[in-house]
Amino acid sequence: MIKMTYNALKELMSYYYLEFNVYYLLGAIMLINTIKFGKDYISIKKNKTDKIQSFKAGYFDLIISVLIMLGLGSGFLFQGALSDISSEYSQMWISKMIIIAVISFVLFIVQLVLYLFIKRGKIHG
Repeated sequence: MIKMTYNALKELMSYYYLEFNVYYLLGAIMLINTIKFGKDYISIKKNKTDKIQSFKAGYFDLIISVLIMLGLGSGFLFQGALSDISSEYSQMWISKMIIIAVISFVLFIVQLVLYLFIKRGKIHG
């Protein structure tokens, strides 16, 4: 007779990709937000948009981006807990998490620079 053992962590991790899709979604939202920032910047530069309206929209977009970065930071905390439990499963996902976080951070810096250009009025048409 074959004795089978049940491993709850292994079963849980077989579904982890479903939870990890949230981090892909956060990265996609950050990309869309950055594209919107770039579009607003170009529109202001061509004097097609009111600077005050874009400044306010940019402010709220930055808040969304900060929330995204906090969500990714929370994901890193979970990755740390996962690595304490099982390094095998942690290694599988940490590289993907790092890539998403680095790209999102670079996009956040781009948004911040564009926001500061809009705020300081350093746009010359």
